[in-house]
Amino acid sequence: MGNGFENDYVCLNLIDDILHVTYKSDAIITLEAAKQVVKDRLEFVNFVPKCILAEVSNIKNSSKEAREFLSKSDGGLKGIIAGAFVSKQVYSYFILNLFLKIVAPSVPAKFFMEKEKALEWLTEIQRKNK
Repeated sequence: MGNGFENDYVCLNLIDDILHVTYKSDAIITLEAAKQVVKDRLEFVNFVPKCILAEVSNIKNSSKEAREFLSKSDGGLKGIIAGAFVSKQVYSYFILNLFLKIVAPSVPAKFFMEKEKALEWLTEIQRKNK
């Protein structure tokens, strides 16, 4: 699919073998939207597992069903080596950190307020997995 891909919810770009997922402005993530994002992500990387940097500041809302799907190894975590979430919003930071503690994903996952720190963390994980 080339260097970038876009659907109604996200823009995907592969940079230095890290998949950058940027949610669009005022994104509302329903279960249907979550399934579409995962389907498109997997196709975009040809089903090759990747470290993912997800910029989540623009998400306006997400349904409980979408969050549950995205936290499952046979759902949203499929094909993810590690996930770094980035948002400059303090509210998002606390909510997502609480969510990560509750669901305890089967892949390394961490929340950052600075994109550079998230990329450093993912690059280190990527280096260890080669």
